[in-house]
Formats: sequence, C-alpha cells, structure tokens
Amino acid sequence: MMNTIIKITLLIILSNSTLYASEYQRSASQASIDLAQQMFVVYYGRPADPGGLSYWSGVFDSTNDLTQALNAFGNSTEFTNSFGSLSNAELITNLYQQMYGRDPDSGGLAFYADRLTSGEATLATIGKQIADGSQGSDLSTISNRISVANTFTAEVELNGATYNSSNIADAQALIAAVDDTASSLTEGNNSATSYVSSMNDDAAIFTLTSAGGSKASAVYNWIEEKAGIIVNVFDGNKSEVPTSLWG
Repeated sequence: MMNTIIKITLLIILSNSTLYASEYQRSASQASIDLAQQMFVVYYGRPADPGGLSYWSGVFDSTNDLTQALNAFGNSTEFTNSFGSLSNAELITNLYQQMYGRDPDSGGLAFYADRLTSGEATLATIGKQIADGSQGSDLSTISNRISVANTFTAEVELNGATYNSSNIADAQALIAAVDDTASSLTEGNNSATSYVSSMNDDAAIFTLTSAGGSKASAVYNWIEEKAGIIVNVFDGNKSEVPTSLWG
C-alpha cells in the first residue's frame, strides 16, 4: 500500500491580549529578576512572561527608582480588568492572598484600606510595602512563589511556549498552591515544568509517515480529544480518516 503522509495541525486561537514576546535576557542580575517577578506575583498573582521579566529586570538593574514600575503595574489594563471592581478592603485582601495565601489581620487590613481610601498611598505602593515587610512563614511563602514563578517563566522561554491571557487563570492557580514549605516549592516547580510542557502539546505540529491507516489510528484517537483541529492528508486516502474529523 502507498505510504500515507499526514500533517496534523492543532490550532490555538490566541487572545488579542497576547503577552510580551521578546526574548528573556539572562544578563540581568538575579536580584533584579526576583524583584521583577515579585511585582508580577504581588499585583497579578501570576508568573511573568519572558518579555515582561526581561524588560523590568533590565529597568531594575539600571535604577533603584521603582516609581515607573509601581505606576505601570498599578494602573495596567490587566490589573484593572482583573481587580478593578473590588472594594478597597477586597483589594488589600487580594494582595495578601497573592503574596501569602492568607487574609490580612484586621488591624493591617484597616490600616492599609484607610491609606488607600484617603489617597495617602496607592495600591501599588501598599503592595510593595507589604512585600518588603514579609517575615517568618510569610517571607518563606512569597519567596517560594517567586522561585516557582521564575521556573515557570524560564520554562516558557526554553520551550518557546505561547503564554497569553488564556493561561492566566491556570498560572495564578499554580502560584496560589505554593506555600512556605520546601515540599510545596518542589511540587510547584514540577507543576510549572509540567504545565508549560502541556502548553507546547496544545500547539504542536506533527508529521506522521505510515504504511496505512492502522499506524495513524492512535494519533487520530489522541487528536479527537483536542479542540480546534484541522487534519490535512496529503498523498493519502481520505477514507482512512475518521469521518468525525471531517464534519
């Protein structure tokens, strides 16, 4: 039987809000990388995309003035879309959850909510102040979350994965699962690596050469579980392809 060459393309529909795509620059200091990643964890509750991490770590290597970063993170479209409907008390609580996985104590909540309401401080400066005051288990938690976020971002770059708005909820959940323990750090790093690998699976392009439809059947079965698929068969018999794939 004539060999059948099958090209299978999985289509991913990207949001208009695709994140930064520039290359991650490893030349930045680790301190600046961690500070940039801290910003993403504190304000967005997710790992940075490689381009965003590259840009802000470069900024932090060149200046100690965080005004630009605080304004950018605190007034971004992403922040407004995700958290703009929250009350001041809810905004403060959300910061604590994204940093530490817990609610603030009543005194801390009242203090920061009052500063935000009065205009004495912005949410961005409050978030940085809280993060800089981390200690004990809170410090361990935010440090672990930054480490896992760094792993996630590095894996995105290493694998050439597409990290966009469709991944944000999953990325936030991955970071939220990290606590102050060493085992949580290990599990978080493993989860980050596994998740980014699965992002690549969804965008893969496969070429299969077989001596007939039988060797392709396993691939067909796998494809039928995926969404947004087009199967193009070249130099082969269309009847070998399950009719469900042709509509």
